[in-house]
Amino acid sequence: MSRVAVLMSGGVDSSGAAVLLTQQGHDVTGITARMSGPASACCDDDDIYRAKRVCHRLGIPHIVLDLREDFDRRVLDPFIAAYLEGTTPNPCAICNREIKLGKMVGLAVRSGFDRVATGHYAAIGRMGGRRVLREPAETRKSQVYFLALIRPQILDVLEFPLERTQKREVKEIAASLDLAVRQGESQDLCFVPTGGYQQMLSDRWDGPPEGDVLDLKGNVVARHKGHYAYTVGQRFGIKGKRYYVIAKRARTNEIVIAGRDETMKRKITITGINVFVPLEDLGDRDLTIKYRYNSPRIAAKILEADEGHVTLLTDEACFAPAPGQIVACYRDDCMVCGGVIESAA
Repeated sequence: MSRVAVLMSGGVDSSGAAVLLTQQGHDVTGITARMSGPASACCDDDDIYRAKRVCHRLGIPHIVLDLREDFDRRVLDPFIAAYLEGTTPNPCAICNREIKLGKMVGLAVRSGFDRVATGHYAAIGRMGGRRVLREPAETRKSQVYFLALIRPQILDVLEFPLERTQKREVKEIAASLDLAVRQGESQDLCFVPTGGYQQMLSDRWDGPPEGDVLDLKGNVVARHKGHYAYTVGQRFGIKGKRYYVIAKRARTNEIVIAGRDETMKRKITITGINVFVPLEDLGDRDLTIKYRYNSPRIAAKILEADEGHVTLLTDEACFAPAPGQIVACYRDDCMVCGGVIESAA
């Protein structure tokens, strides 16, 4: 059997993955990273303690890695910089690429592990002889979208033990073994302290705390609390009327609002393309895309593709694709590429 490192967060899913691999007879070791401070809800001392207790209960070794410096440099600082520059970043996707399925996988492989496993609800399939990410059996809990930026070569050593497992089954496994795991689901901005991300950004912002809200004609219609506190698509009410943020101008600390019709876009340009299947192999055949985690997949085609950029044309209008967010592109149930929204029209 393989020597497998399981990336453990102290939660039920990664603990369930460790249980399944142990029951299959693999030589399993749990690895947990300390990535942020005690004021956050991510990878803190309590999570480390929970992961350690689960490993002790399973009779497997447990290793703790101190990756706080890497996390700050590769995830937290770029997250703050992107917001202050006027985009809406997706730190989970960056953390998966740079830390969990980047740094941690690299350290595990160099330490002699044959495989690295996680508790993500995802699967690995094949398309054209290449390994690709594929939707899991538990589609409602799928986390494939958040893996859109991981380096494709990682799939050679990666496995997802929960690919055929339902969430309720994982909870039953943990309960049957009386595993002391963290309750509740993982949070999106899990590293943000109690004051919220707006307070974190405010502490770093060196511009005026307030700015103008403009309509499409450039008229000042209201004031805002700092452009970084808003994202494209966010509601903005004025005198009982509902508007939406359609643009942020970081340099002048302005936001632009309009009605819902002005938020709807069909052409999305993405950059930082991460390719699992060569784009030339896709031709002009139909794809489906997700442009935010909780959006349904929408039919689309590649309109233009050059070095580093892809422009997609969707069959139906999309509500407020936000620059900085992730687009995941699928063929059937397999992800073929991903990227970061640069613009939408």
